[in-house]
Formats: sequence, C-alpha cells, structure tokens
Amino acid sequence: MADVTWVAIVPVAKRSEVRRLLATGGVGDIRWRERRNLFASEFLLSGEAAQVTKAHFSVSHWMATGRMP
Repeated sequence: MADVTWVAIVPVAKRSEVRRLLATGGVGDIRWRERRNLFASEFLLSGEAAQVTKAHFSVSHWMATGRMP
C-alpha cells in the first residue's frame, strides 16, 4: 500500500489537543510532525493511505465541530 502525507493546519489555541490526540495513538499508527508558525501549526500526517486519511478527517472534523467523529 502506498504512503501518503496530509497536512492539517491547526490554530494555536487547538494545537495542544491535536498533539495529545496524535501522541496517544488515538488515530491509528501514523507518523506525524509539527511545524509551528506564529498563528497556527502545520501537522504533517504520514503513513498508510487509509489510516492517514482517517486521521486527517478526525482532526478536521474535531476542529470544525468541537467533537470527535
């Protein structure tokens, strides 16, 4: 299976929660790293396509609605 990388842009106010979610493995076995900027962080999520897509959806959904899918 091919590896993919998705980027999630997260505001400073929410980046610690996203970092916690990714660090605890709550979105599967993916690799991630964070690039911090002044007003937001870019989270680069890499790994197997289905898991990374699911993780990106979870992060995006949480930022939009305030709850995990």
